[in-house]
Amino acid sequence: MTAHQERFPLRFFVLFTLLYSGLSVFGTYINLYLEQIGYDKAQIGLVISISYFAVLIGQLSWGALSDRASTKNWVLNLLYFATVLVSLLFYFSTAYLYLIVLVSLYSFFCNPIPSLTENLALEALEGGRWDYGKVRIGGTVGYITTVLIVGYMLQNRYDSIFVTGAVIMLLAGLVSLRLPKVHRRYTEKHEWRASWKQLSQMRQFYGILAYSLCFAMGFGYFHSYYPLYLTSIGGDSGLVGLLMFTGSLLEIPVLFSMEAIIKKLGSKRTLLMAGAATALRWVLMSFFRSIPFILLANALHSIGYIAYFYSIVTYINKTVPRSLRATSHSVNALVSEILPRVAFGYLGGLASERWGTPAVMLINGLLLVAATVLFARFGRMEDAPAAQAPGETLQS
Repeated sequence: MTAHQERFPLRFFVLFTLLYSGLSVFGTYINLYLEQIGYDKAQIGLVISISYFAVLIGQLSWGALSDRASTKNWVLNLLYFATVLVSLLFYFSTAYLYLIVLVSLYSFFCNPIPSLTENLALEALEGGRWDYGKVRIGGTVGYITTVLIVGYMLQNRYDSIFVTGAVIMLLAGLVSLRLPKVHRRYTEKHEWRASWKQLSQMRQFYGILAYSLCFAMGFGYFHSYYPLYLTSIGGDSGLVGLLMFTGSLLEIPVLFSMEAIIKKLGSKRTLLMAGAATALRWVLMSFFRSIPFILLANALHSIGYIAYFYSIVTYINKTVPRSLRATSHSVNALVSEILPRVAFGYLGGLASERWGTPAVMLINGLLLVAATVLFARFGRMEDAPAAQAPGETLQS
């Protein structure tokens, strides 16, 4: 079968649909659940911050294990089923220390799943007919459908998010068992070390990670605290779901267009476009108090987040040695998702209590403006083909 005749990779599409559906349930409503059972913003921020210390270890460990495993699939399968088990343990207690442990365990197993799933999909699709962006649309479909439906079904009763999420992630795990096997890309230990040395010399990669961190501070704060702010000005679980739905709906046409946009603008200009759109989003949302205007400003999520996310993950796949791609995706996830929440999760709660959510959103917007100007002037992001470490081979 030629590349042009390849069938659409439906299993990956379904997996992304289920994965982001499951992530949307926990990620969107966990802080609202903690608030509902009596914890304040500072306590919630402490729970989130402590949980991400576990992920600091887990994100890199699971990525490195995936790169060194005979097949990358079994690591991913393990994480899906461990996430299901931990989700159900939330029903045994609402004690503060117990919840700190549970949220930490959930984050330890669940947070590495998106980056490892993306790495698996990118490697499986490499050289084939189908663009990653069109397959990743499944994630958007799952996310927007779930946040809207679950938001209205919850009726402000957030304790059902755990069984709902567990069922969805169980289905995702079953689909992951049926994915094509992706084998490791090196044969000897010294070849893996050679790849690490090569990665350490890619200075532009670390500049991109620094810029990614500036994006991530805003995204982390928005997802942790903006739903709380929205409910404080008269919203409910349904409106929170609608906010996430409208922000993500336009991801679909953007994902369809991303391959063409990257080819026309290049990765760096695409990333700068994402920075400008995201900074504008935070600034507008800091000033708007009317729900329709808030929803309108949040629509910038589609071009801001997707252009940011797509340009970085495809850049990694094009430039990083094959034997370290899963690790590199995990490093990016660590910088773009984990470090900001460790550093700013608790501080974000304190800042919200002291200055209010709109002021913190404005600060995030202005910081991203400054970072975008600096990256435009000094950042490098050359779309070179992936390097191969000495002796690197593909095992089949």
